[in-house]
Amino acid sequence: MAYEMAIQFKTQISAPHIAGLIGIVYLELTRYEDARNYLLEAYDFSKKKNNALIQGRFAEKIALVEYELLNADSSEKYFDQAIEIAQRSKDTPLLARSLLGKGKMLLRLADKEKSIEVVRSYYETALLLASNLDNKALYFDALLALSKLALSNGDIDIALTMY
Repeated sequence: MAYEMAIQFKTQISAPHIAGLIGIVYLELTRYEDARNYLLEAYDFSKKKNNALIQGRFAEKIALVEYELLNADSSEKYFDQAIEIAQRSKDTPLLARSLLGKGKMLLRLADKEKSIEVVRSYYETALLLASNLDNKALYFDALLALSKLALSNGDIDIALTMY
């Protein structure tokens, strides 16, 4: 209702801001098709307003949606944008999340042999970045990603030391 009202009338909170919130809720509910449209609206608005921080966060969310919808090229494009924005704006959590997401996306591709070293470097970088954050959830996610990568390559000892 708030979104519809914001479209029809001038409100304190713009329709694209509400769209972003709706998109995030749909993403959490795993309703990826619904999430995509709202997130794209919020992303386009943040791009139009030159708000790089918000643009980077929505790029990462869209990349996750595209990953779930099996759109590898689009997912990679948005992860790359999120990574570039996070590096430029020094947004460490966004950079770590985007590196973990892009690594996961690359592992899904057919040519896993070429991507394993790249993914390992993404995960190690994310781990290093996350180790300096107060919230250790992202650090744990990076450890888990490295452990799963080692396990998938048959490196059981390395996988166990990551836990």
